[in-house]
Amino acid sequence: MIKGIGVDIISLEDLKQKIEKLGDAFLKRTFFNSELNYAKKNNMIEHLGTTFAGKEAVFKALKKDYFEPKEIEIKRKNRMPIVCFHGKLKKLNYEVMLNLSFNKTNAIAMAIILENKK
Repeated sequence: MIKGIGVDIISLEDLKQKIEKLGDAFLKRTFFNSELNYAKKNNMIEHLGTTFAGKEAVFKALKKDYFEPKEIEIKRKNRMPIVCFHGKLKKLNYEVMLNLSFNKTNAIAMAIILENKK
């Protein structure tokens, strides 16, 4: 059963400027080491952008009032995104379908939250 749907799009230029302005503090507060390492091996800004958009899309699909970026980790397995919950969200028993994409200017993500059958 679908519990929620979320979509997010971000400007890669805006993200690049935020990283240049806030530096490592922003990166460490927002991304897990696994997410940063994946981005460094690929197109850095584009993959940080899709990861950030993915976190926001999942947050919107969960219909929560607030979340910490490090409560949602987006791992890649065979280049496919896999969502892992941490912190207060760890207790959730949801499956997340996540689609990520980017072009030269934007990153976009769509998340569908499905309730796991017990």
